[in-house]
Amino acid sequence: MKEKMTSGKIAKQAGVSPKALRIYDEKGLLKPVDISEGNYKLYDKSSLII
Repeated sequence: MKEKMTSGKIAKQAGVSPKALRIYDEKGLLKPVDISEGNYKLYDKSSLII
């Protein structure tokens, strides 16, 4: 199973702000791979590969 990360953690690894991730999601450029029970958007390492 792939490790899932919150938007804050994936943003840090990608070197962008969490706000940038929200904008990417709004524009359809980067979609979360899952949503947590607490309604957090979750990403995995494949989300960083372009």
